[in-house]
Amino acid sequence: MEDVFYEQLVKKNKDKRDFLITIGLYALALILMALCLFFLKAVGILLIFFIYLGAYQLNARRKIEYEYIFTNGELDIDCIYNKSKRKRMCTVALSEVEIMAHIDDKNNMGQFSTVQETKDYSSGLVNKNTYCLLASNNGKKTKFIIEPNEVLLKAFSRYLTPRKLFIKK
Repeated sequence: MEDVFYEQLVKKNKDKRDFLITIGLYALALILMALCLFFLKAVGILLIFFIYLGAYQLNARRKIEYEYIFTNGELDIDCIYNKSKRKRMCTVALSEVEIMAHIDDKNNMGQFSTVQETKDYSSGLVNKNTYCLLASNNGKKTKFIIEPNEVLLKAFSRYLTPRKLFIKK
């Protein structure tokens, strides 16, 4: 069998909650800057700079993309913050997957009722390619929500049997 390697990027969409967090973060920074300027006149300007810089860094870290890397039966999921910092979120061996189905598949969603943990590595919106994956992660049954494209789904079908993989037609 030949080696299989695919990559896919999924950008996390911002919703109302993200907008409110951004507004709250900058509002808190403005309040702290005003307090520093009022009470600490001499070093207040320097503190204002660091408060603004901290708020900017925290907000930039909220720009998230997920990268799916599929290599020979293993799915690695990385989180990329602000297009600069990468963090490995998890690795899922497809041999340990119990079921993979579309998130709207009512026939197979009953098997996801025993999950102990849910990890969402999708854009945050339910699309035609939003799937749930049930696998063991650190000894816990975990539901992973991902958005594989057609090429990645085809690669998954080489490693998952038809009774484990339910692709939406």
